[in-house]
Amino acid sequence: MSEDVWSPDIGRRLCAARLRRGLSQGTVARLAGIGPSYVSRIENGKIHPSFRTVVRLQRAMKADLEELAGPQPDRRHHGLCPISSRGSCLLDLIRPEVDSDRESRRESYTPRQVRLLRSMATWVRTASTDRLRAMEVLIKDLSSNKTAER
Repeated sequence: MSEDVWSPDIGRRLCAARLRRGLSQGTVARLAGIGPSYVSRIENGKIHPSFRTVVRLQRAMKADLEELAGPQPDRRHHGLCPISSRGSCLLDLIRPEVDSDRESRRESYTPRQVRLLRSMATWVRTASTDRLRAMEVLIKDLSSNKTAER
């Protein structure tokens, strides 16, 4: 099978599959028997992986090949995707860390930001009412400072 069978977003799909499982690039690379920098270059779209490499990564993550190469499911109707502040599936908005552009007008998130959002979601589920109120105050303050800085 030629490398051309993969869609151009195979790196983004691999990254999203890895993040859904809470795995680091290093862990996936070790399990797949490839270098972590190679996984990073695939996820960042710098290189296009061979079929054999994608299968190794798929097995390392215990993912379905359909998840990586099949048509994108419409997650909005199945409730399987965390939703951004604008109502988009966060997994569809992941971009490589190296493409980070704070001034960009398009909504997107780096893997680091997605990890932070996941951590926050866990914290919110278990936080007391007082801690939630404190977080609301902090977020409101941070938001008003950000507006004042512009």
